[in-house]
Amino acid sequence: MTAPEREWSRFRQTAGDGSFGLLPKYIACIVIGACSSATLGQDPWPEFQRTTSRLGRTATIGPQTPRIEWSIQFDFSNSSGDIGASPVMDSEGRIFLGGREGLACVDSVNRVLVWEFPVSDSIDSAASVYQGRVLFGSANDTFYCVDASSGAELWSAPALPHPNRGQAAAGNPGDGIVYYPSELDVLYARSTKDGSEIWTVPSADGIVTPPALDGQGRLFVGGTAGDSVRAHSTDDGSTLWTGPVGGNLGVTPTENGLVYAARFNSPGTSWCLDAATGEELWSYSPNGFNSGDIALAPDGTVYLTAGGDNTDLIALSADGEELWRYALGEQAKSAPIVAGDGTVYVCSFYSPNSGHVHAVSPDGAGLWIAELPHKVQPSPMLAPDGTLYVVCRDRRLYAFQDPEKGDVSLNDIIDGRDIRFFIRVLFGVDDNEFRVFAADMNGDGVVDVNDVPLFVDTLLTTDI
Repeated sequence: MTAPEREWSRFRQTAGDGSFGLLPKYIACIVIGACSSATLGQDPWPEFQRTTSRLGRTATIGPQTPRIEWSIQFDFSNSSGDIGASPVMDSEGRIFLGGREGLACVDSVNRVLVWEFPVSDSIDSAASVYQGRVLFGSANDTFYCVDASSGAELWSAPALPHPNRGQAAAGNPGDGIVYYPSELDVLYARSTKDGSEIWTVPSADGIVTPPALDGQGRLFVGGTAGDSVRAHSTDDGSTLWTGPVGGNLGVTPTENGLVYAARFNSPGTSWCLDAATGEELWSYSPNGFNSGDIALAPDGTVYLTAGGDNTDLIALSADGEELWRYALGEQAKSAPIVAGDGTVYVCSFYSPNSGHVHAVSPDGAGLWIAELPHKVQPSPMLAPDGTLYVVCRDRRLYAFQDPEKGDVSLNDIIDGRDIRFFIRVLFGVDDNEFRVFAADMNGDGVVDVNDVPLFVDTLLTTDI
C-alpha cells in the first residue's frame, strides 16, 4: 500500500466510525480553525475554495517540492478552449472535474477515470459535493445533480441563462440546499435531494462567481456591471443590504462577521465589508485589476492576485495594509489557496501553451515553481494526504506529491535499492532535488550523518 493509500485509509476510517484516533493534521484543523464549514467526517474539498464561505485554506501541509507523482487525462472532447473549473474532492478520494463537454470523476487512490457525465456545453466553474451528490451548472442552461459513485443523473433543472458560474451546497443532513446564480439576473435555491424549488429571486445584475455563505443566514454575491455587493437571506432570497462598491465583482471569502470583495475590471480595488450591514471597513487598490478570487489565512491575512499580464501574488494584513508582493511574471486567473503551514499555492500562465504552479512561503519568498505544458487557469486543490492537484488546458489533472522519506530511489517502494541512492546523496554525488528531499530524513534541509540512523531505521521498520 502506498503512502497516499495509507493516508486515505486512516482518513476514511476516522470519518466513518467517529473514533478519536485522529491524525495530527486533523487535530490541527480544529486547533487553528482552518476547517470552517468543512469539518472532520465531511468531504475534504467539496467546494470551490474548499468551504461554502470560500476561505481557500486547509490544515493539510502541501508538497515541499515540485514533483509530479502522476497525471491523468480526464476530458476527451474535441472542443478547443480553456478549462476553467477547479477540482473538488469527496471523502472517498474521488475528484470531480468540469471540462469542455461534461463532468469527469477520477479515483485518486487507484488513479483511474471512473465515469464521465456528458453535457452539450462547457462546465466553467467547480462543482459542489454534498452527501454523495455532485451539483454543477452547464452553459447549456441546465443545472444538474448526479450520483458521486456512478455519475447517474439524479435530477436536473432549467436555469436561464448559463448557470455555470458556481454554487454553494449546504444544510443539515437530509435537507441540503444548493444556491446558484444564472449569468444574468436570477438567483436560485433548490433542494439537493430532488431539485424542488426553495425560492427563486431576480438579481439586479448578472453574477459570474460562486456565492458565499457565512453560516449566519446570509448569502453574498457580486454584480457584473454597475451594481454592488449584495447580501441575501438564505431563508427566502430577499435582499438584506446592498454594499457601496460596484463593477465586475467576485465575493470571497467571508469569516468572523466580514466579507471580502474583489473587482476584476479596472480599477481592481478590493474591499472588506461588515457582513451584517455592508459597511465598508477598508479598501485596497493594487495598481492593476484583480485577476482572481481571494483566499484568507487563519490569522486574517488576505491573499489576492492582481496586475494583468504581469500579475503579482499580494498579501494584505487583516486591516488592509500591503505586506508583500511575489511576482508571478505572467497572467493569473485562479484564486490562491493556503496550506496548514502557511504556504500559498497559486497558478499562472504566459500563453495557451505555457503554465506554472507556484509555492510561496508566508513571508513572500518563493519556494518552488513547476512548469506545465499548457495554460493553467483553475485554482489548485490540496488533498488530505498532502497531494496538490492542478488542472491544465491539456485536459489533464496533475498530482504534485513529495517523495516519501526514505524512498531515495523515487520508485514508491522503500527497500535495499534506496541504499545506493542515499549514499550518493550523502556524499554529494547526486543532487536531484527530489532525492535530496527523500534522503533528508530529519527535515533540516541538509543530508548528513544525522540522517543515517533515521534512514536505517526506516529500512528496518518498513513493511516491504
